[in-house]
Amino acid sequence: RYALVATRLGYANESVSALDVIADSTITVNLALRIVAVQSNVIVVSGARRVERAADSDVSTSVVSAEQLQQRAEPTVFGTLRQVPGLDFFSSGLGQQQPNARGWPNAFATNMLFLIDGRLATLPGLGTTLPGMVPVTQNDVAQIEVVTGAASALYGANAAQGVINVVTKDPRQYPGQSVSMSFGDRTSARTDARFAGMIGPRFGYKISAETFQANDFTTRIRIAGLVAPDSAYDDPEPQVSTLSTGATLYWYPATGRSIAFSSGVQESNYINVSVAG
Repeated sequence: RYALVATRLGYANESVSALDVIADSTITVNLALRIVAVQSNVIVVSGARRVERAADSDVSTSVVSAEQLQQRAEPTVFGTLRQVPGLDFFSSGLGQQQPNARGWPNAFATNMLFLIDGRLATLPGLGTTLPGMVPVTQNDVAQIEVVTGAASALYGANAAQGVINVVTKDPRQYPGQSVSMSFGDRTSARTDARFAGMIGPRFGYKISAETFQANDFTTRIRIAGLVAPDSAYDDPEPQVSTLSTGATLYWYPATGRSIAFSSGVQESNYINVSVAG
């Protein structure tokens, strides 16, 4: 009595158990293997500012997929980066999650370059990126590419410690509509919606929206500089909320080329730890 198992890359395993083989006889078994998706040769653009396979890149590039982002359901886009090798992770609640490479991690990490589709995502005036103010919805993220080595030769002085590039979904590759809702501890709730498609062979569009709200961890902050018995305390509002909306129009003038116009509104209300307190 035997068990027969058939395997092949790109197909699901198929097996037949309890095969009785009698001496001087032949048994014929037909197995139909089902095709399954296999992720191989992940394409990245951040390592050399061109399209290439991650295995061929000259620098170490970590990739966080859209599936990982959806499965973890973190409060911010940067939440899944806590698992990326070579990154420190600073978290001060449900609204602030800050990745950092090299040096001491802090609330305002400015030694990494943050990009969205290759565009600078740093807030003007602050010189850093606040996770609650990243103008992209999680449902519209195709993957997040992280270069932990120095990339100043390609991106300038702001990339001395690395690059984090959020790649959004192109309507040619990801058309259709999707709506999702998730709920969790601390009365957290998230709603995502995305609509994308093509208008003829040369034009595409996408519209996305996301809302998130939760009761953050309560805290009582003592205002520095005052001593008892005249101490003063600040009790921040623990309710955090984020609203993000965006729309993008695409024009594809030729194969491998695209021109995009994006616009949107980002509104966040959350407790933020800064270098001042």
